[in-house]
Amino acid sequence: MPALTRTALAVGAPRTYATQKRNAKLKPSFIMVDNTGLRGTHTAAMSATVMTNVNALFVVGALVGFTINNVTTGNAAVITANTVNTITVAAIAGNFNTGDVYSISGVGDRTITIRDSFLPAITNGVPAPVAQNIDRLTFTVVVTGCASLRDELKDIKILGDLVVYADAIDPNCIVTVAWDFE
Repeated sequence: MPALTRTALAVGAPRTYATQKRNAKLKPSFIMVDNTGLRGTHTAAMSATVMTNVNALFVVGALVGFTINNVTTGNAAVITANTVNTITVAAIAGNFNTGDVYSISGVGDRTITIRDSFLPAITNGVPAPVAQNIDRLTFTVVVTGCASLRDELKDIKILGDLVVYADAIDPNCIVTVAWDFE
């Protein structure tokens, strides 16, 4: 069973997870949404303004405005800038010390939609069919929550592309989708 994990993107930039094979329908078999936020460990020397995680792969600038929590000390601050592996804040009480655990809070609940996007076949009545986008399932995952769907997907069949999108761009909301072909 193929599967992909990606960050949640908004309607304007949905994620296509899979495309149907010739003469086979896609059937999503498992969806998991993790809206609990990012976590990691500060790997550099002590700093009052910069948290570094050499193993991180943040999207540059995507975390500005989110809150970083120093789980070890219990302090928090608003993110003012970020690179691929650093996060900058104006200041955080208690500093970031080597080995401190951090988390980045999501901004809110996420509504996730599974969409079937396809181009109907040419028929006698319609020589130039228009692309169809049909929402097959919509559900909400609360901030700091996770959702796993399996049974809810049993009657969903995708005729074209399996597209998943969220109601807002959120690099802290991770979506994993697995599918089979019928």
